[in-house]
Amino acid sequence: MSASPRGPMMGDPRMSVASDTMWSPQHVVCSGDERTVAFVVDATRADDTSLAGLWAGDVNGVPLKLTDEIPTSNLAIWDGPSGNNAETLLYALSGEGRGECVFRDLATGAEQRIACEGVPEFVAWSREGVPLVLIAEPGGDTASLNSGKPLSADGPLVRSNRLPIGWRRVWRIDTAVGRLEPLSPENVSVWEFTPVEGDRVVAIVSTDPTEAGWYRPTLSLLGPTTRDRRDLHVATWQLTSPTVSPDATRVAFIEGWASDRGLGNGQVRAVELNGGALINLDMDLALGATWLGWRDDDCLWFAGWHGLGMSWGWVDSPFSANQSASIYPDAGSITISRWRPQVVPLSAERAVTVHSTVAEPPEVCVLAPYREPTRWSQFNADLSRERGFTVSEVRWEHEGVTLEGLLATPSIRSAPHPLVVDIHGGPSLAYHHSWDMLWAETLCGDGYAVFMPNPYGGPGRGEAYGRMNLADPAGVEFEQILAGVDHLAASNVIDVERAAVMGASYGGYLTAWAVARGERFRGGIVIAGISNLQSCWGTANNAPFYEFLCDGTPQEQPERYASRSPVTIVSNGSLPALILHGEQDQCVPVSQACELFTTLTSVKVAAELVVYPGEGHQVQSIEYKRDQRQRILQFLRGIL
Repeated sequence: MSASPRGPMMGDPRMSVASDTMWSPQHVVCSGDERTVAFVVDATRADDTSLAGLWAGDVNGVPLKLTDEIPTSNLAIWDGPSGNNAETLLYALSGEGRGECVFRDLATGAEQRIACEGVPEFVAWSREGVPLVLIAEPGGDTASLNSGKPLSADGPLVRSNRLPIGWRRVWRIDTAVGRLEPLSPENVSVWEFTPVEGDRVVAIVSTDPTEAGWYRPTLSLLGPTTRDRRDLHVATWQLTSPTVSPDATRVAFIEGWASDRGLGNGQVRAVELNGGALINLDMDLALGATWLGWRDDDCLWFAGWHGLGMSWGWVDSPFSANQSASIYPDAGSITISRWRPQVVPLSAERAVTVHSTVAEPPEVCVLAPYREPTRWSQFNADLSRERGFTVSEVRWEHEGVTLEGLLATPSIRSAPHPLVVDIHGGPSLAYHHSWDMLWAETLCGDGYAVFMPNPYGGPGRGEAYGRMNLADPAGVEFEQILAGVDHLAASNVIDVERAAVMGASYGGYLTAWAVARGERFRGGIVIAGISNLQSCWGTANNAPFYEFLCDGTPQEQPERYASRSPVTIVSNGSLPALILHGEQDQCVPVSQACELFTTLTSVKVAAELVVYPGEGHQVQSIEYKRDQRQRILQFLRGIL
């Protein structure tokens, strides 16, 4: 066991890959008159931060850097009243338990900064130009996609079912006096919101302030005072992307099963703000919608997962018998944040987003129907397009179901290649054609082929497909993965007799399951993985996830929790394992890694546990990332 990564592996410069030299644009926003597009370039590079910061420019011109600051929220632009050419950019910065909202005049560069207690997570302008901010109070949780760590490291970590700790509230910002005033109630946590008019917002809320509350949400109309709340829809599944029509008569939103906050996808629905029945958008998108936005009262834009790619487009007259959908599949990735398909609508049937493919690194791009994306930014123009591997689509059958996935193979090394099966997390994620293939890039460089399957549980194949693993974790979904390996065995390119398995989060769970079963593979790499469903339900910040996954609590489904937990089936025939975990992970606590390590050790199976200090559900430190790569390659060389 390694209590923390120390020694010659950490920070080994040989563990650098092309992705380490990539700039990552995100948080794209456009002014209403399309004069200005603004975005953020994140500081993901250890050796150079010169381009990191806030950028803006005319979409028909070139972007210019405004500041070295890196906003920790989205961006929002206020165009001013009709006929006023003033543009004010609003964003937020956060530190340990504190933050500030920043107003920047895009014409003059003048700034106003207003401090706030807590962590500002989302900003918006009301329709009348009042700035609004969603703030997580100290003690709040973070989603697994946002590191899964507590929001503040100051003081003890407190959880209580009787004290008001860690709520998320919407606040008005009074720029005249530099003060924030609450808009949403004290005893309601707001997860997402969208302005209506007159100091009202439609919000996704819960009465549980912890991360668990997100899984059982209600769509509510809040404001104009903290006493005003009217529930519009009590959800069966999870909610995301509420958006109010320009005439303020209805709100459209997405409802569907989602494993994590930030991965919401599903059915497009709507309700009237003044009361009325729930409306389902009657359109066959054949995708998992993740984002919605109104262009006008009769045009609703969308983006979402679609097979091994993504899609975007719009629906004219969406809630009438004359609706007409325009859907544009994209073989690449269209995201504004790392995990969520999204676009920003422009006029003339265009949109702006961050686009990438396996061969083309991410850039801010303009999309238009039936045309190749037009790159607006050029941050990665000098980045080599030769990544050392090629990617092909793989399709196979299991019990009458056609499955999809991707196979990355080294460009230079001679076949047959030993195989690493990389299982995605979520499970509400899917492999798709994107530059974001860090493990494929790392492993192919060492001569391994990497199989990336999309079994049951992921988006892009319809709602039913995404729910087929519920009440059956590590069941048919795992057999589908094994069937994919069998399919590859027929190829003379892959040596499936020399195969390993790896995965992070839910992919780490399925990897731990493979390790415990002890068949087909020579070893497994478990990253932030679940090993005991019952104890994880009791210690993680997202217990309802397990109740959806297992169709009940451990008290209601004791046999399922036990029989589908890797630690309960470990034997002396289990596989060698490398177990990597973040010390401060609240989504899958580090105790899960310890349970797996101890259980394997008790039956004399080779295992190594590495715990990364200060890290959460994903390792963020570039040194620790390199340490992970080195340990993974060393482990694979030892078993394959």
